[in-house]
Amino acid sequence: MKSSHFCLFLAIAFFFSNSSTAQVIDPSRIDNKVICGYQGWFNCPGDGSPLNAWIHWGTQKPRPSALTFELYPDISAYQEKDLFETGFGPLGNGERSKLFSSYPESVIQLHFQWMKDYGIDGVAVQRFISHQPEPVILANRDSVASRAARAAEDHGRIFYMMYDISGIRADLFKTITEDWENRMLAGLKITDSPAYAHQDGKPVIAIWGLGFTHTFGSAAASLEVINWFRDQGYFVIGGTPTYWRTGDRDAKPDFQEVFNAMDMISPWTVGRFRNPEEADNYSNMTLTEDANYCRQQNILYQPVLFPGFAWSNWNGGPRNEIPRMGGDFFWRQAYNIRSSGIGAAYIAMFDEYDEGTAITPAADSYFVIPTDQYFLTHAADGHYYSSDFYLRLAGEITDLFSSENSPGIDFSTSPHSAPFHFRTSLEEAIDAQPDWINTIEETTILTNTTGTNGTGLPDCSLVNDQAYQGSQCLRVQGLDQSDNSSYSYFKIFDVDILVSPDTYLAYYFNPLNAGGKNVAVDLLMTDGSTLRDSEAVDKAGIDMHPGAPKGQINEWSLIESKIGDWLAGKTIDRILIAYDYGPGKRPFAALVDDIKIQQIAEPETVVSAVVDEAFDSMVRVYPNPVTLEVSSFNVEVETPEQWPDTRLKITNAQGQLMAEFKVIKKHITVDVSNWSAGIYALTFYNRGRMTTKQVVIN
Repeated sequence: MKSSHFCLFLAIAFFFSNSSTAQVIDPSRIDNKVICGYQGWFNCPGDGSPLNAWIHWGTQKPRPSALTFELYPDISAYQEKDLFETGFGPLGNGERSKLFSSYPESVIQLHFQWMKDYGIDGVAVQRFISHQPEPVILANRDSVASRAARAAEDHGRIFYMMYDISGIRADLFKTITEDWENRMLAGLKITDSPAYAHQDGKPVIAIWGLGFTHTFGSAAASLEVINWFRDQGYFVIGGTPTYWRTGDRDAKPDFQEVFNAMDMISPWTVGRFRNPEEADNYSNMTLTEDANYCRQQNILYQPVLFPGFAWSNWNGGPRNEIPRMGGDFFWRQAYNIRSSGIGAAYIAMFDEYDEGTAITPAADSYFVIPTDQYFLTHAADGHYYSSDFYLRLAGEITDLFSSENSPGIDFSTSPHSAPFHFRTSLEEAIDAQPDWINTIEETTILTNTTGTNGTGLPDCSLVNDQAYQGSQCLRVQGLDQSDNSSYSYFKIFDVDILVSPDTYLAYYFNPLNAGGKNVAVDLLMTDGSTLRDSEAVDKAGIDMHPGAPKGQINEWSLIESKIGDWLAGKTIDRILIAYDYGPGKRPFAALVDDIKIQQIAEPETVVSAVVDEAFDSMVRVYPNPVTLEVSSFNVEVETPEQWPDTRLKITNAQGQLMAEFKVIKKHITVDVSNWSAGIYALTFYNRGRMTTKQVVIN
């Protein structure tokens, strides 16, 4: 693999070896903790909240071009009652697009359970009060705060409150202090929680935004707020501008007295650097000097680190504006902070999907984002990372700060974890992309095959508009030039996946001619063995070797094998695609899409579709009944070009999949010469709607 942190011995999810997961975090100190910002600000109509509206996902029901978030959440762990329908099309896996609300207690409990499971110390619960006169908004925020307190207690995490002054345009002192006294203390008794964070025997309070050029409040008003809390016996953290110490760029001048009055300074650095090299420059030019200044002034220091950033769906700007780089960017910031001898850090953010900085589970691929709207995924940089990768990496970062050992330049968190070790629909800027294109696998010599015109090399490359779903797939094509053994093996993906007894390989396959039936996905193991020589078979009992023909010409078929029955204990080093055939000169061409290596079997059908009568009227099947002597029947569909991503699945009375098509033309002929007499169901799926026809074969 390309980076030393992709270590084989850590293919098992990191948090299982993380000793901090079993501990109750000590709330008496935060100078040695890693804290995450916790927004808790997503709402949906019907979530039981006082707001009862779409908040932060969009200003109305989210749908294409009407949304305000960048990173699509992985919703698989949420209870159905906590999920709400959107106006987007279905996800790439056929399921309905839904979003969670942050309001239900069960959601907040789940979030804090993740903190415990992955070894994260705790959170700063954001307190937004720019709409203080609006009691419904404050009631919603009160509920989130009190529920976060209970969840922290239940899961042994810590928390403190953080006022965010963004948007405040009134009396700063009165707005904050009255809210704290009347609602947080008298109403919620928030600091009475045994999980509430302290430092030096004082309860912690954080105020974010003092001294920024874009926020309200003079130096005098800001200092008044800080001194009020300190006089009341609180430990005050200031979320400050990046350049607080020099008083320029994002910082107001003449605020040094305000910053010096803080007990801990936490400069906001999101967006201030864009790659590891720029993070190094920031560390050398600013971070180190900040830390030295704070030591001289007896102020504690809590630098901010973030995994990446983008907000193209909300505020414009480029997609994937600050790439995550598979965790390298995130880790480099942590490494620099810890190497500077700093003992605390603040992760921005735990659940910020709007700006694409969330570390909570997010979409890993095309399969779990809506098919009709761009979203950032963990694979946006072209390599696969599972949905929980940044939670696992944040756990390793937390351990880094609690360790006495010198930090390492590389991390050890595995890119993947069960149930998905690798999956791609090959969509550009969304999915894992091939590590090699048109590259012959060096362990298998190219034999008796050429390019399609009889010269040059066979081709294995990405093509557009022929995919099973989405726009891109892989196409293998060439010419078999011999009556003896002929083969072409192409290496496609560089992976590092330990095979367990329950590991499955699945992919969609479409042979474009007779030779294409001998194209197949193969796996090369680190010990030099291969899937093709393992005697593994697919779910229909057909050998997984490319030499065993598969599929029907111009039809998409699901090829699936529980490879763990043959390869358990081995490690997959590369994913290959091959043509391999014995006697006979002939052309070969085939398409491959939706490659997955996972711990679960593929579902037989697309789920959660709704029967659509108008859709039903667009389909005609004839002759019906059809006799086996005729050996085929026809399907005609009206204007298929208006049906992007429409699929047809044909099953027999026992539910066995007989054939599958992507509908890209008005007329389809179905060959039934090898089928038995009986009733067959033709089910069309299109973006959450469906219709079913029956055909009788006599």
